[in-house]
Amino acid sequence: MMVSNSIMKDLSGFKVKDLKALSREKGLKLEHKGHKFTKQELINNLVEFYKNEEKEGAEDNSKEEEKADVVEAIEAVAEVVEETQAQNDEEAWEEEKEETETKEQETENKYRGIYATTLKQIAEKYSYEKPQWVYDEVLQVGSTIAFIHYVEAKDQNVYRKLRFAKVVGINRKQKLVKVQTFYGTEVKIGFDELLFIVSKNDTANSFPKDIRNYIKGHRTKQGRRDIHDRYINSNKCEE
Repeated sequence: MMVSNSIMKDLSGFKVKDLKALSREKGLKLEHKGHKFTKQELINNLVEFYKNEEKEGAEDNSKEEEKADVVEAIEAVAEVVEETQAQNDEEAWEEEKEETETKEQETENKYRGIYATTLKQIAEKYSYEKPQWVYDEVLQVGSTIAFIHYVEAKDQNVYRKLRFAKVVGINRKQKLVKVQTFYGTEVKIGFDELLFIVSKNDTANSFPKDIRNYIKGHRTKQGRRDIHDRYINSNKCEE
């Protein structure tokens, strides 16, 4: 109401010709059914025009504000959904990690203090994913590992042999290692096939006693002779 009065006061100072020119500019009629509008009627029409324009402008602003509120609400919801998804992903990862660690711990607890005497027991006791630091720090070129070697015999049967081998190559991206057995045979095996890993700075005596005794007890006479000969020759070279 105050705005309308202000506009009317401003227009009252206009001359009739100026009011007509302004009315034409705003698309307003100057007469009705042959009756030419008086100065006051021209002013009243212009005031009504400005009132409607002001009202439409307020509605547009209201719509813009409403639209902005909707966009803000959508962005807020999207942010909450994103945070929730990230939290769910993190929780799922933690649960998976905890489940893996639990299984590893159950395996260790199951065989802790148990002296394995058969190949099956050794495989079950040591076939678990090692902590990451073992693969990062202990597993190096020159390290010694224990693994189960699948050997095809002359009778075409495949036998499982527990063996020691030297690491000669590592593909950490594919989690593969190339190892060389005592007789020079090179084999590629996965990280998950590594039963036990000994640092290159340690000796074979660092392997668990049940692994050492199993391999020692299952060596053939020729195998024991070959190890003895290599040990003697190695000592002669050092002398």
